[in-house]
Amino acid sequence: MQTVAAVRRPTAAATPAAGRRAPTLNRRCSVAPITSIAMPTQQPATKAARRSTQSGSLAVAPPPALEMPAGAASVLHGVRGAWNWYMEALDQRPLLTKAATSFVCVCVGDSLAQAIGTAPFSASRILGIATYSCTVGAATGHYWHRWLETHVSPDNPTSDSAVGTKILLDQAVLTPVMTAVFFAALKLMEGRPDAILPFMQASSSDCNCCISRLPPNLPDKYVQTLLAGYAIWVPWNYASFKFIPQDLRILAGNVVGIGWGMYVSVSCINNAGGVTSTAPSACTSLITAMEAVPGACPAIMAAVEAASLAG
Repeated sequence: MQTVAAVRRPTAAATPAAGRRAPTLNRRCSVAPITSIAMPTQQPATKAARRSTQSGSLAVAPPPALEMPAGAASVLHGVRGAWNWYMEALDQRPLLTKAATSFVCVCVGDSLAQAIGTAPFSASRILGIATYSCTVGAATGHYWHRWLETHVSPDNPTSDSAVGTKILLDQAVLTPVMTAVFFAALKLMEGRPDAILPFMQASSSDCNCCISRLPPNLPDKYVQTLLAGYAIWVPWNYASFKFIPQDLRILAGNVVGIGWGMYVSVSCINNAGGVTSTAPSACTSLITAMEAVPGACPAIMAAVEAASLAG
């Protein structure tokens, strides 16, 4: 009986006491329960293949911005600031801004024209022509373009019929008047009002184009300037009325007018008063242009009439 009792008696090491937790082999090796496993995300092979998954869309990431050199960036910033300043001035003081634009462009154009000619440089001549341009020229252009936009197809101002009508009015009404006013202003600024008509008149014996078939009593220099202007300003006015906003036409026209002002200065001013110029006269230049396009004189007016009837 003692042997059986000894076998049945539990030992302290075999059975833990009630309420006690079995000791662990090593408390330092205990591991916290695993709740989540962070898996590494796989990056796309290229930057262009990266996609945004926040909104569930497959939006392609934008390409990296190109880095501009510091000098070019500062120049671009300056040009942008000057343009914004000009547009603000044009919005607040349109007539004054256009007058200042005309003054600067005419100064550049006539300075280049005097450099071409052989006459001594004349600052008073530049100042006189620039003053005329920024007063009479800029004010006339400002109100003329506003009148055209208000009275010629205001609902569809860029249609072919509207553009053709504006070109016809501009070249047939305004241009002849303003060309005569310009010639008169040149002699008035010189204090020689009696020389206006002789200045506008010239012999047509050296001209074998359509000018030579005009009546001999017509002011030929005046007609030469008109025809040369039609060859330049008719296509330019088409682009201007079609694509350029109204308030920017004076600026754009003055930029083109730098070349036109050089032509007028060399042909009508450098060659006046017995001053010899190395540049060809207006009539000689016009002959060269006419030979390139046969029948250019009637073709210009036909193009204007066709544009006015189109659309």
